[in-house]
Parts: sequence; structure tokens; C-alpha cells
Amino acid sequence: MEAIASTLNFGEVCVGKTADLELQLINTGNTQTYLNIPKLINGSAQFPSQYLGSVFLDIGDTVRYKVQFAP
Repeated sequence: MEAIASTLNFGEVCVGKTADLELQLINTGNTQTYLNIPKLINGSAQFPSQYLGSVFLDIGDTVRYKVQFAP
């Protein structure tokens, strides 16, 4: 597995607004991979909980998830 994010730098975000960034996961292994990710972040005031779900990734497949910042 390889995780790719340009950066997880949300920059300046005003209180009451949100900013979204993308996290990309790629199966770089040599077999199918099963991801079961109920929550990327376990909820907090700044990072709301998000259900990411379960997915099978074949070799070379990619899945993208949204990471949200809400100050």
C-alpha cells in the first residue's frame, strides 16, 4: 500500500468553514488488498468523523478519500 497526499496542509480556514483535501491509497503490492476503514479520524471538533467504508483493491487499484478540516 502507498498513501499519497499532496500535503495535508489545510492552510488558513475560517471558523465555521470547512476545507477538504484528498488522500489517495494505492495497492502497490502483489495481491488483492481489503481495506476496512470505518473512520480515518476518530472525530474531534476540528476533524469530523467520516465513514470511509470497506473496499477491495486489486493490484494497482486506487481509492480516494476526503479528509475534512472544520475549525
